[in-house]
Amino acid sequence: MEERKCELRLPNGKVVNFSYAKLKAGIAVTALVLVGAVGTAGYLYHQLSDYRSEATDYAAYKQNKAEQQTKLQKLLQDNERMLRDMAEISNLEKKLRRAVIRDVDSSRLGEGTSMVDS
Repeated sequence: MEERKCELRLPNGKVVNFSYAKLKAGIAVTALVLVGAVGTAGYLYHQLSDYRSEATDYAAYKQNKAEQQTKLQKLLQDNERMLRDMAEISNLEKKLRRAVIRDVDSSRLGEGTSMVDS
């Protein structure tokens, strides 16, 4: 089979020779490059939209985390205050029990005996 060739005469007088087989190969390569570029652009656009969505979600997560940590810190402070209050109440209860026991002992002491006898 004979290779088909074409001759193109340019206005400046030059003559360009090319074959149809090379032209077809050039068109095929150009088409593949264009398809690859369009595919890559689509993929990158999809990745960018995913990134934007994830960035928005991440910002919301960080804000929620900061709020939760603030609440947790407040709860820890409340817990420490309650523990101090409970310790203070326990100490007051011990003092009150000792005072009641002393009052009971001194009232019994005064019933039948005097301080001199003991």
